[in-house]
Amino acid sequence: MTGSKAFKFESIALGLIFFLTISLAGCGTLIYPERRGQSGGRIDPAIAILDGVGLLVFLIPGMIAFAVDFATGAIYLPGSSHAALDGDKMTIIELPDSDMSPEALREIIEERTGYPISFHHPQLEAYRVENAEDIRVRLGVN
Repeated sequence: MTGSKAFKFESIALGLIFFLTISLAGCGTLIYPERRGQSGGRIDPAIAILDGVGLLVFLIPGMIAFAVDFATGAIYLPGSSHAALDGDKMTIIELPDSDMSPEALREIIEERTGYPISFHHPQLEAYRVENAEDIRVRLGVN
């Protein structure tokens, strides 16, 4: 090859390697390995955008990045998965007093369910309901 053709080939090869590396480095599996194993939840927009850039630059590496991230669960934000609720296994605890302290409420729930709880969990949601049917409607359980 002549000098200018070799330079062109090297430039194209280096550019191809650069863009392939960037598109694969955008893969959530490489950036957030601790997220592997999640089965669903809210998609991390930053990872989706990085994978999408891979689609724009080179179609195949972008598709591979999306496939790997969905397969491993690394594309999902941590702690955003949704648990399936079984209406038959739901424990309903009727409280004697609607104005009880959080500590008394925690003790009653732990005593009746056998599970320790914390009211400081970021995903905790509390609702005041009148009966079991209201609970099922609120949670979407039949």
